[in-house]
Amino acid sequence: MSKAEKARQIVKEFPHTSKKELGKILHQRNPILFKDAEDARYTIRTVTGAAKGNDRVTQTKAYKGPLSIPRGEINDFSPYVVKGSNVGIICDIHLPYHDFDALEIAIKELKKQKIDTLILNGDIIDCYHASDYEKDPNKRNLPGEIAMLCHFLSDLQKSFPKVKIIYKLGNHEERFERYILKKAPALWGFECFELDNLIKIEYLRLMGKPLDIDFVKGKRIIRIGKLAVIHGHEFREGSFSPVNPARGYFIRSFASVIGGDKHRTSEHTEPDINGKLFGAWSIGCLCDLHPLYMPLNKWNLGFSRVIKYEDESFEVKNQKIIGGKIA
Repeated sequence: MSKAEKARQIVKEFPHTSKKELGKILHQRNPILFKDAEDARYTIRTVTGAAKGNDRVTQTKAYKGPLSIPRGEINDFSPYVVKGSNVGIICDIHLPYHDFDALEIAIKELKKQKIDTLILNGDIIDCYHASDYEKDPNKRNLPGEIAMLCHFLSDLQKSFPKVKIIYKLGNHEERFERYILKKAPALWGFECFELDNLIKIEYLRLMGKPLDIDFVKGKRIIRIGKLAVIHGHEFREGSFSPVNPARGYFIRSFASVIGGDKHRTSEHTEPDINGKLFGAWSIGCLCDLHPLYMPLNKWNLGFSRVIKYEDESFEVKNQKIIGGKIA
Protein backbone atom coordinates (compact mmCIF):
# COMPACT_ATOMS: atom_id res chain seq x y z
CA MET A 1 0.00 0.00 0.00
CA SER A 2 1.43 3.43 -1.00
CA LYS A 3 2.00 6.42 1.30
CA ALA A 4 -1.03 8.18 -0.15
CA GLU A 5 -3.25 5.13 0.33
CA LYS A 6 -2.10 4.79 3.95
CA ALA A 7 -2.83 8.48 4.50
CA ARG A 8 -6.35 8.23 3.06
CA GLN A 9 -6.98 5.18 5.24
CA ILE A 10 -5.97 6.95 8.47
CA VAL A 11 -8.10 10.01 7.62
CA LYS A 12 -11.09 7.75 7.07
CA GLU A 13 -10.41 5.93 10.34
CA PHE A 14 -10.05 9.11 12.43
CA PRO A 15 -12.13 11.75 10.61
CA HIS A 16 -12.30 14.17 13.57
CA THR A 17 -8.62 14.20 14.55
CA SER A 18 -6.17 16.96 13.64
CA LYS A 19 -3.67 16.24 10.92
CA LYS A 20 -0.81 16.75 13.34
CA GLU A 21 -2.10 13.93 15.55
CA LEU A 22 -2.90 11.81 12.51
CA GLY A 23 0.69 12.27 11.37
CA LYS A 24 1.96 10.89 14.68
CA ILE A 25 -0.37 7.87 14.48
CA LEU A 26 0.50 7.20 10.84
CA HIS A 27 4.24 7.36 11.52
CA GLN A 28 3.93 5.07 14.55
CA ARG A 29 2.08 2.48 12.46
CA ASN A 30 4.38 2.80 9.42
CA PRO A 31 7.85 3.82 10.65
CA ILE A 32 9.55 2.47 7.53
CA LEU A 33 7.21 4.10 5.04
CA PHE A 34 7.29 7.55 6.70
CA LYS A 35 10.62 8.95 7.98
CA ASP A 36 8.93 10.98 10.73
CA ALA A 37 5.56 12.32 11.90
CA GLU A 38 5.96 15.51 9.83
CA ASP A 39 6.48 13.45 6.66
CA ALA A 40 3.27 11.56 7.45
CA ARG A 41 1.43 14.84 8.22
CA TYR A 42 2.53 16.36 4.91
CA THR A 43 1.19 13.32 3.03
CA ILE A 44 -2.13 13.60 4.87
CA ARG A 45 -2.34 17.32 4.00
CA THR A 46 -1.60 16.50 0.38
CA VAL A 47 -4.26 13.80 -0.06
CA THR A 48 -6.89 15.92 1.72
CA GLY A 49 -6.14 19.03 -0.33
CA ALA A 50 -5.12 21.00 2.77
CA ALA A 51 -1.48 21.59 1.83
CA LYS A 52 -2.16 25.31 1.19
CA GLY A 53 -4.76 25.88 3.90
CA ASN A 54 -5.05 25.97 7.65
CA ASP A 55 -6.04 22.36 8.30
CA ARG A 56 -6.48 22.83 12.05
CA VAL A 57 -9.08 25.58 11.55
CA THR A 58 -10.81 23.58 8.83
CA GLN A 59 -10.87 20.49 11.04
CA THR A 60 -12.43 22.47 13.92
CA LYS A 61 -15.13 23.94 11.72
CA ALA A 62 -15.98 20.55 10.24
CA TYR A 63 -16.76 18.95 13.63
CA LYS A 64 -18.82 20.63 16.37
CA GLY A 65 -19.52 17.61 18.59
CA PRO A 66 -18.72 17.30 22.31
CA LEU A 67 -15.84 14.82 21.94
CA SER A 68 -12.27 15.67 20.96
CA ILE A 69 -10.91 12.13 21.23
CA PRO A 70 -10.49 10.01 18.04
CA ARG A 71 -12.93 7.25 17.20
CA GLY A 72 -12.29 3.92 18.96
CA GLU A 73 -10.68 1.08 17.06
CA ILE A 74 -13.68 -1.10 16.21
CA ASN A 75 -13.18 -4.42 14.41
CA ASP A 76 -15.37 -5.11 11.40
CA PHE A 77 -17.07 -8.42 12.20
CA SER A 78 -19.82 -8.17 9.60
CA PRO A 79 -20.50 -11.58 8.02
CA TYR A 80 -19.40 -12.60 4.56
CA VAL A 81 -22.68 -13.23 2.70
CA VAL A 82 -22.72 -16.00 0.11
CA LYS A 83 -24.64 -15.12 -3.04
CA GLY A 84 -24.90 -18.65 -4.42
CA SER A 85 -27.65 -21.14 -3.66
CA ASN A 86 -25.88 -24.51 -4.09
CA VAL A 87 -22.87 -24.43 -1.80
CA GLY A 88 -20.25 -27.11 -1.21
CA ILE A 89 -18.24 -27.09 2.03
CA ILE A 90 -14.99 -28.95 2.64
CA CYS A 91 -12.70 -28.45 5.62
CA ASP A 92 -9.91 -29.88 7.75
CA ILE A 93 -7.87 -31.20 4.84
CA HIS A 94 -4.57 -30.41 6.60
CA LEU A 95 -2.38 -30.48 3.50
CA PRO A 96 0.03 -32.30 3.18
CA TYR A 97 -1.57 -34.77 5.64
CA HIS A 98 -4.73 -35.18 3.55
CA ASP A 99 -6.65 -38.32 2.66
CA PHE A 100 -6.23 -38.22 -1.13
CA ASP A 101 -9.03 -40.68 -1.92
CA ALA A 102 -11.58 -39.01 0.36
CA LEU A 103 -10.70 -35.57 -0.98
CA GLU A 104 -11.15 -36.78 -4.55
CA ILE A 105 -14.51 -38.37 -3.69
CA ALA A 106 -15.75 -35.12 -2.16
CA ILE A 107 -14.65 -33.00 -5.12
CA LYS A 108 -16.16 -35.39 -7.66
CA GLU A 109 -19.48 -35.46 -5.81
CA LEU A 110 -19.68 -31.68 -5.46
CA LYS A 111 -18.85 -31.31 -9.14
CA LYS A 112 -21.60 -33.84 -9.95
CA GLN A 113 -24.06 -31.80 -7.86
CA LYS A 114 -23.18 -28.68 -9.93
CA ILE A 115 -22.43 -26.40 -6.98
CA ASP A 116 -22.15 -22.67 -7.68
CA THR A 117 -20.05 -21.87 -4.59
CA LEU A 118 -17.29 -23.77 -2.78
CA ILE A 119 -16.27 -22.88 0.79
CA LEU A 120 -12.88 -24.08 1.99
CA ASN A 121 -13.86 -23.91 5.64
CA GLY A 122 -10.54 -23.73 7.44
CA ASP A 123 -7.52 -25.91 8.20
CA ILE A 124 -6.89 -26.53 4.51
CA ILE A 125 -3.16 -26.53 5.25
CA ASP A 126 -1.58 -27.78 8.46
CA CYS A 127 1.15 -25.13 9.04
CA TYR A 128 2.98 -27.88 10.91
CA HIS A 129 6.27 -26.06 11.46
CA ALA A 130 4.49 -22.89 12.65
CA SER A 131 2.71 -24.73 15.48
CA ASP A 132 3.55 -24.42 19.18
CA TYR A 133 4.05 -28.17 19.52
CA GLU A 134 7.29 -30.12 19.29
CA LYS A 135 8.05 -30.67 15.62
CA ASP A 136 9.75 -33.40 13.60
CA PRO A 137 12.36 -31.59 11.44
CA ASN A 138 11.91 -34.24 8.75
CA LYS A 139 8.27 -33.23 8.17
CA ARG A 140 7.37 -31.07 5.18
CA ASN A 141 8.30 -27.40 5.68
CA LEU A 142 5.98 -24.42 5.34
CA PRO A 143 7.09 -23.40 1.82
CA GLY A 144 6.35 -26.97 0.73
CA GLU A 145 2.89 -26.82 2.32
CA ILE A 146 2.03 -23.54 0.61
CA ALA A 147 3.32 -24.83 -2.73
CA MET A 148 1.05 -27.86 -2.39
CA LEU A 149 -1.83 -25.58 -1.45
CA CYS A 150 -1.26 -23.49 -4.59
CA HIS A 151 -1.40 -26.60 -6.78
CA PHE A 152 -4.54 -27.73 -4.95
CA LEU A 153 -6.22 -24.35 -5.50
CA SER A 154 -5.25 -24.54 -9.16
CA ASP A 155 -6.83 -28.01 -9.38
CA LEU A 156 -10.02 -26.66 -7.81
CA GLN A 157 -10.25 -23.79 -10.27
CA LYS A 158 -9.87 -26.24 -13.14
CA SER A 159 -12.54 -28.54 -11.67
CA PHE A 160 -14.89 -25.65 -10.87
CA PRO A 161 -14.15 -22.96 -13.50
CA LYS A 162 -17.39 -21.02 -12.93
CA VAL A 163 -17.71 -21.60 -9.18
CA LYS A 164 -17.07 -18.91 -6.56
CA ILE A 165 -14.36 -20.19 -4.20
CA ILE A 166 -14.19 -18.80 -0.65
CA TYR A 167 -11.30 -19.65 1.70
CA LYS A 168 -12.03 -19.13 5.41
CA LEU A 169 -8.88 -19.27 7.49
CA GLY A 170 -9.02 -21.71 10.41
CA ASN A 171 -6.92 -22.18 13.53
CA HIS A 172 -4.16 -24.00 11.62
CA GLU A 173 -3.82 -21.14 9.13
CA GLU A 174 -3.72 -18.71 12.06
CA ARG A 175 -0.62 -20.50 13.31
CA PHE A 176 1.40 -18.64 10.68
CA GLU A 177 0.67 -15.10 11.85
CA ARG A 178 0.98 -16.13 15.51
CA TYR A 179 4.43 -17.47 14.64
CA ILE A 180 5.40 -14.11 13.11
CA LEU A 181 4.19 -12.28 16.22
CA LYS A 182 6.13 -14.56 18.58
CA LYS A 183 9.31 -15.24 16.62
CA ALA A 184 9.72 -12.26 14.27
CA PRO A 185 7.67 -9.31 15.61
CA ALA A 186 9.79 -6.85 13.58
CA LEU A 187 8.09 -8.22 10.45
CA TRP A 188 4.58 -7.68 11.84
CA GLY A 189 2.68 -5.09 9.84
CA PHE A 190 4.10 -5.98 6.42
CA GLU A 191 1.10 -7.00 4.34
CA CYS A 192 3.18 -9.53 2.41
CA PHE A 193 3.51 -11.52 5.66
CA GLU A 194 -0.25 -11.90 6.07
CA LEU A 195 -0.99 -15.49 5.08
CA ASP A 196 -3.63 -14.71 2.46
CA ASN A 197 -1.27 -12.29 0.70
CA LEU A 198 1.62 -14.73 0.94
CA ILE A 199 -0.55 -17.42 -0.69
CA LYS A 200 -1.49 -14.99 -3.48
CA ILE A 201 2.18 -14.11 -4.07
CA GLU A 202 3.26 -17.75 -4.19
CA TYR A 203 0.32 -18.69 -6.42
CA LEU A 204 1.28 -15.97 -8.91
CA ARG A 205 4.90 -17.10 -8.83
CA LEU A 206 4.13 -20.79 -9.27
CA MET A 207 1.11 -20.65 -11.56
CA GLY A 208 1.89 -17.52 -13.51
CA LYS A 209 -1.54 -15.97 -12.96
CA PRO A 210 -3.45 -14.21 -10.15
CA LEU A 211 -5.44 -16.23 -7.62
CA ASP A 212 -9.13 -15.40 -8.00
CA ILE A 213 -10.69 -16.47 -4.70
CA ASP A 214 -12.04 -14.62 -1.65
CA PHE A 215 -10.36 -14.96 1.74
CA VAL A 216 -12.34 -14.64 4.98
CA LYS A 217 -10.12 -13.81 7.97
CA GLY A 218 -10.35 -12.86 11.62
CA LYS A 219 -12.91 -15.49 12.64
CA ARG A 220 -15.61 -13.73 10.56
CA ILE A 221 -18.81 -15.70 10.04
CA ILE A 222 -19.97 -16.73 6.58
CA ARG A 223 -23.73 -16.67 5.97
CA ILE A 224 -25.67 -18.90 3.58
CA GLY A 225 -29.14 -17.46 3.97
CA LYS A 226 -30.18 -18.09 7.58
CA LEU A 227 -27.31 -20.53 8.17
CA ALA A 228 -24.07 -19.34 9.80
CA VAL A 229 -20.87 -21.04 8.68
CA ILE A 230 -17.99 -21.16 11.16
CA HIS A 231 -14.79 -23.15 11.19
CA GLY A 232 -15.23 -24.03 14.87
CA HIS A 233 -12.25 -22.32 16.52
CA GLU A 234 -14.34 -19.17 16.97
CA PHE A 235 -15.50 -20.66 20.28
CA ARG A 236 -12.99 -21.31 23.05
CA GLU A 237 -12.11 -24.84 24.01
CA GLY A 238 -14.27 -26.40 26.71
CA SER A 239 -17.48 -25.13 25.12
CA PHE A 240 -18.48 -28.37 23.44
CA SER A 241 -20.97 -30.93 24.62
CA PRO A 242 -19.78 -34.48 25.26
CA VAL A 243 -22.76 -35.63 23.15
CA ASN A 244 -21.50 -34.32 19.80
CA PRO A 245 -19.82 -31.22 18.31
CA ALA A 246 -23.05 -30.00 16.65
CA ARG A 247 -24.80 -29.66 20.00
CA GLY A 248 -21.78 -27.76 21.32
CA TYR A 249 -22.01 -25.31 18.41
CA PHE A 250 -25.73 -24.86 19.07
CA ILE A 251 -25.27 -24.22 22.80
CA ARG A 252 -22.75 -21.47 22.09
CA SER A 253 -24.57 -19.85 19.16
CA PHE A 254 -28.30 -20.45 19.77
CA ALA A 255 -28.70 -20.23 16.00
CA SER A 256 -28.57 -22.42 12.93
CA VAL A 257 -24.88 -23.06 12.37
CA ILE A 258 -22.52 -25.43 10.56
CA GLY A 259 -18.83 -25.89 11.24
CA GLY A 260 -15.81 -28.15 11.06
CA ASP A 261 -12.70 -28.27 13.26
CA LYS A 262 -13.82 -31.30 15.32
CA HIS A 263 -13.41 -33.79 12.42
CA ARG A 264 -16.78 -35.41 13.16
CA THR A 265 -20.10 -35.55 11.32
CA SER A 266 -22.97 -34.75 13.67
CA GLU A 267 -26.35 -33.01 13.80
CA HIS A 268 -28.48 -31.37 16.48
CA THR A 269 -31.93 -29.77 16.03
CA GLU A 270 -34.00 -27.96 18.65
CA PRO A 271 -37.16 -25.76 18.63
CA ASP A 272 -37.50 -22.44 20.41
CA ILE A 273 -40.46 -21.48 22.60
CA ASN A 274 -42.48 -20.56 19.50
CA GLY A 275 -41.79 -23.86 17.81
CA LYS A 276 -39.28 -22.45 15.31
CA LEU A 277 -36.72 -25.13 14.54
CA PHE A 278 -32.99 -24.43 14.67
CA GLY A 279 -30.26 -26.82 13.56
CA ALA A 280 -26.54 -27.27 14.04
CA TRP A 281 -24.18 -29.47 12.06
CA SER A 282 -20.53 -30.45 12.28
CA ILE A 283 -18.64 -31.63 9.20
CA GLY A 284 -16.22 -34.54 8.93
CA CYS A 285 -12.61 -34.04 7.90
CA LEU A 286 -10.63 -34.97 4.78
CA CYS A 287 -7.29 -35.64 6.48
CA ASP A 288 -5.44 -38.61 7.93
CA LEU A 289 -7.72 -40.17 10.54
CA HIS A 290 -4.84 -41.58 12.58
CA PRO A 291 -2.11 -38.94 12.97
CA LEU A 292 0.78 -39.79 15.25
CA TYR A 293 -0.22 -37.16 17.81
CA MET A 294 -3.74 -38.65 18.18
CA PRO A 295 -4.07 -42.09 16.56
CA LEU A 296 -7.12 -43.03 18.65
CA ASN A 297 -10.05 -40.65 18.16
CA LYS A 298 -13.69 -40.36 17.05
CA TRP A 299 -12.97 -38.67 13.72
CA ASN A 300 -14.60 -39.51 10.40
CA LEU A 301 -14.21 -38.43 6.80
CA GLY A 302 -16.87 -36.19 5.31
CA PHE A 303 -18.02 -33.00 3.57
CA SER A 304 -21.24 -31.05 3.20
CA ARG A 305 -23.54 -29.30 0.74
CA VAL A 306 -26.05 -26.54 1.56
CA ILE A 307 -29.00 -25.63 -0.63
CA LYS A 308 -30.34 -22.11 -0.08
CA TYR A 309 -33.93 -21.26 -1.03
CA GLU A 310 -35.44 -17.93 -2.09
CA ASP A 311 -36.78 -17.17 1.40
CA GLU A 312 -33.24 -17.62 2.84
CA SER A 313 -34.17 -20.99 4.38
CA PHE A 314 -31.80 -23.86 3.67
CA GLU A 315 -31.25 -27.59 3.55
CA VAL A 316 -28.07 -29.27 4.75
CA LYS A 317 -26.80 -32.47 3.17
CA ASN A 318 -24.06 -33.59 5.54
CA GLN A 319 -22.16 -36.50 3.99
CA LYS A 320 -19.89 -39.14 5.49
CA ILE A 321 -17.29 -41.08 3.51
CA ILE A 322 -16.94 -44.67 4.74
CA GLY A 323 -14.97 -47.40 3.03
CA GLY A 324 -14.26 -45.24 0.00
CA LYS A 325 -17.95 -44.48 -0.58
CA ILE A 326 -20.40 -41.73 0.32
CA ALA A 327 -22.61 -43.03 3.14
